[in-house]
Amino acid sequence: MERWWMVRAGDNNELIPVWKKQGIASIGWPQLGDPNNIQSKSELIDMGDEVYEDSKPGSRNSWVNQVWRFSRDIKKGDKIITYYKETREYMVGTVTGEHYLNKSILFK
Repeated sequence: MERWWMVRAGDNNELIPVWKKQGIASIGWPQLGDPNNIQSKSELIDMGDEVYEDSKPGSRNSWVNQVWRFSRDIKKGDKIITYYKETREYMVGTVTGEHYLNKSILFK
């Protein structure tokens, strides 16, 4: 069965140009580091609580869940969809590789 994932391209679609240029889908929260180096979701939750201690607990939980699912659940062959507000179009792609942390495109 084909799996589909909605991945938002930032609050104002600021990631769309990078996605198009590099042929990727990405998410934020780089302060959590590389989720592939984290052994359990509870470890990532603890890290999120520490790194984002000034943020609301619900927000921290949401961010950690997104990072965990993006790095663990999305697999090669799955479909990614996002909505491009500017053109009012949906963009669709197919995952062609495993998740990795690309430090060269981190956003501040």
